[in-house]
Amino acid sequence: MLGSVSSGAGGRIWGIVVAAGGGVRFGRPKHELELAGRPLWEWAREALLRSGAGRVVVVGPVPGGVEGGPERRISVARGLARVDQGAEIVAVHDAARPLAPPAMIAGMYEALRTGGLDGVIPVTPIPDAVKRRNAADGLVVETLARAETEVVAAQTPQVFRAGALRRAHAAYAEGPPGQTPDDAAMVERIGGRVGTVPGDRAAMKITYPEDLALAEVFLGLRRAGRAAVNGGGGGRPRIGFGFDAHRFGGSPPLRLAGVVVDEERGLAAWSDGDAAAHAAADALLGAASLGDMGVWFPPGSDRWEGAASMEMLARVVEMVGSAGMSVGNLDLTVIAQNIRIAPRREEMRAGLAAVLGIDIGRVSVKATTTDGMGFTGRGEGVAAWAAVLLTEAAPPRAAEPSGGV
Repeated sequence: MLGSVSSGAGGRIWGIVVAAGGGVRFGRPKHELELAGRPLWEWAREALLRSGAGRVVVVGPVPGGVEGGPERRISVARGLARVDQGAEIVAVHDAARPLAPPAMIAGMYEALRTGGLDGVIPVTPIPDAVKRRNAADGLVVETLARAETEVVAAQTPQVFRAGALRRAHAAYAEGPPGQTPDDAAMVERIGGRVGTVPGDRAAMKITYPEDLALAEVFLGLRRAGRAAVNGGGGGRPRIGFGFDAHRFGGSPPLRLAGVVVDEERGLAAWSDGDAAAHAAADALLGAASLGDMGVWFPPGSDRWEGAASMEMLARVVEMVGSAGMSVGNLDLTVIAQNIRIAPRREEMRAGLAAVLGIDIGRVSVKATTTDGMGFTGRGEGVAAWAAVLLTEAAPPRAAEPSGGV
């Protein structure tokens, strides 16, 4: 399972994903729900990473996660306590909104920076007639004309200046327990200015079972659109580099790119220690700006103990595809002393090509030594370098702020 804190390009923007809800209306906890074979909170965290967040804290009963509280406000506060004091912007997101577009979120950061605001939230118009009713007898008190009303529906993530969000939570921490408004309302009540940007229907909340089916439809449409763009050659190139190294001392055999290259020795690692597969996966994650192997497959996780690294690579390929990118080619170099790669080179290329979903002609596997220098030269372990080219479906487009911003 994924870890709770994600490393990225910088520390100025942090994200908090709240995955502690009980899922009462759905019938089971939200953190257990999956979309296309992946937990909802993984999708939510990935959206924040792709939007430019450098760190993401997940709050909820997931391996390595921050423990949630009895109400959402407390869960957010516990996540906020993990946010670095040097952070400038904090995005608070719900795991139950797995498909919030990264471009929309990036537009919120820009609106926050340029609008003189303390917070920015995405909003959508309410398509139905809006009425106020008497809670006691259910009778309609007032009908609000849609042409005149300024009522909108708020989505997440909601982004804030870190200082404003901390002050808002500090103010509420002194109050009695019980139902509290969302983070935007908390910031508003301490005098903060909260602006809006247009939301997106894909950022819908998974509340009922039928919502999950609708999310599958949105995901299918997103993937179909990206495939069409990529097939037309209209995407932008993204280059990534990956490196990995493991010392000898693990259980044999020694695998590189999933192929056994030494029956007698093994590499010490939490997984099977396949440095070649790890380097390739890190290169893909780097090109897609999705963190690194330590983020997604943390050492110490029961899920990945002894795992086949080629399965990890396949998972990364799926993530890259979901992020709207396709693999162009892979160039891999293995650095080792006294390990013969040449006899298994074509098998390694074929295995990598199959996992990456590309023709074998776009996979290069090379090997070299360091002429006795360094840890590989002394025969202490194996290292691997990888370079990949990805094609991005389309450049991200920031959402335009509404008139309130």
